[in-house]
Amino acid sequence: MRILSQACLCIINGPELLIRVRKSGKNLFLLSWVLFFIPLTGSCQVFPVLQGQHFIGRPGDDIPSSMALTSDRHLILGGVTIRSMGNSRKNKNIWIVKVDTLGKTIWERELEIDGNQELRDVVCSSDGGVVFVGVSSTLLQHEELGSPEYGADFIIGKIDSSGITEWIQTFGGENQDQANGVVEGPYKEYVIAGGSHSNHASKSKEAKKGNVWFLKVDTKGNKRFDATIGGQGQDWATSIAVCRDGDYLVAGYTNSPDTAFEDMGIYGNGLLIRLDPDNPHHG
Repeated sequence: MRILSQACLCIINGPELLIRVRKSGKNLFLLSWVLFFIPLTGSCQVFPVLQGQHFIGRPGDDIPSSMALTSDRHLILGGVTIRSMGNSRKNKNIWIVKVDTLGKTIWERELEIDGNQELRDVVCSSDGGVVFVGVSSTLLQHEELGSPEYGADFIIGKIDSSGITEWIQTFGGENQDQANGVVEGPYKEYVIAGGSHSNHASKSKEAKKGNVWFLKVDTKGNKRFDATIGGQGQDWATSIAVCRDGDYLVAGYTNSPDTAFEDMGIYGNGLLIRLDPDNPHHG
């Protein structure tokens, strides 16, 4: 018997809560996270009340990993959908859904590209569209080192308010490059943070080591600027945010011996970087 999994959207007292659902045999697990600031009335705290939940998806596995609020007060969910291609081969595609505040689907889009493309983050653009970033193992403009399953480049794309694709771009070198976070910058641009093992974006001589990779593109996806930050170990960005003054905050991890504490594990220590948008090397 084939077990399918779907995404589930729960609404608790108004805020939208994204939950990934896994079905395994007869057991159903809800993996969720939520942070509430609930005022205390006297010594009593009111527990949130579940107002509804909606399952979103089609046959196969549908796994949202990011969400963003649109200008018309709806919600964008972004992630991957996995389809069986026969002969035990599976295809992983970028999957984006727009839902209203009650969880009803407004539109749904799957970027059907052969191979594996994985969405890591989405942001709603000022013109009403959606910009997404992630990892592509198929849309590569060059040969990759090592095993094919580890070859990957940044993938960056934009769809309009109706879900129609406007453009898709990829960036990367001869080794693994992964885009993990995106924000819209103040100068009509999108700023992406991730990590790169490629020589063009790595200070380390060992191919297995990587640096934080910071990339700017214009509103058509053309590269404006890129910079790398890191030491002699593994330095990786997992998220990015824009400050009120236009600076960027990048979160990630590092196990570089010249930038972190001793006696670290494989991922090392948490890393927080503040970047000057005009001079990222000296943020």
